[in-house]
Amino acid sequence: MVNLGGAPTDEEDLRARMAGRLRFVEMMKTLGAEAEPVVEQKLAALNTPAKFDFKQSLQGVSDGGPKAWARIGQNEVHMGIPR
Repeated sequence: MVNLGGAPTDEEDLRARMAGRLRFVEMMKTLGAEAEPVVEQKLAALNTPAKFDFKQSLQGVSDGGPKAWARIGQNEVHMGIPR
């Protein structure tokens, strides 16, 4: 028969939890320090997409600009029916 010394006391349990948390924080710091240069390198390698000017040529088609968003949240009535 193995005697495990009984159930852990609240103080022992608290110490074990705190030690586990400290190990976890140290592990996360180590992993973050290892990953940060790789992430920075990948971000630096990203190219910004080419920009273009959108010229609206179709009548009644929105370009998604400020005019398209100007009426958001306003109740509009069309032929007596609220939209």
